[in-house]
Amino acid sequence: TLIAKYHRIGILVALTLLSIGVLFLSYENQYRGRFYPGVILGGEDVGGKSYGDARALFEQRARVLTGNGLQFIFRNGIMEKEVRVPMFTVGLTPDNLVSYFTLGNWAETIREAYSFGRSGSLWRRGEEQARAFFIPKRFAMPGAVNGEALQSLLSRELKRFFTAATPAQFTWDAYAMVITPEQNGAQVPSLEILDAVNKRLAVFDAGAIRLTTTTEAPE
Repeated sequence: TLIAKYHRIGILVALTLLSIGVLFLSYENQYRGRFYPGVILGGEDVGGKSYGDARALFEQRARVLTGNGLQFIFRNGIMEKEVRVPMFTVGLTPDNLVSYFTLGNWAETIREAYSFGRSGSLWRRGEEQARAFFIPKRFAMPGAVNGEALQSLLSRELKRFFTAATPAQFTWDAYAMVITPEQNGAQVPSLEILDAVNKRLAVFDAGAIRLTTTTEAPE
């Protein structure tokens, strides 16, 4: 009969929903205390890793950056120059600290990544977990650079390593005025430096930042 048919359909739908619920709960239980697949934290695929392991990894990286600072290696032709930039230094007075970069509240970023797929309604959790299978969810470390302070320090350290571009100009040579030809300079663009630093801080990478000068024509 029609009633019996609807009854069977209702039972089938209920069993299907129950099966989905059981599978979902089993999946959540499997990743209890672990990051869900598809979560990228600070450039690392932490899917399946425990919360403690991920925290220990970035705690170690943060410790190295705090202790050693950023390491630059600039190359100009065959010459190289190393410059180390600390996280901060004392300014003109002992109570004035100059910050070159910060690591931010990275512990909160790890908690946020771990919470992905765990907060909200059952539907929202399932949707986030499923979406991460196809499109990884990325969480960058919250490091930030103080561009003005960094550029000031590098300008001092590299004053005699970089060469400034000079336009053609008139000069006196003995008793005659001659034209000195223009000379190209060698610099590393500020935006290139800041971009390199931001990429390293986004993953807490303390490795050497290698940059090569480019030719700079006079304006």
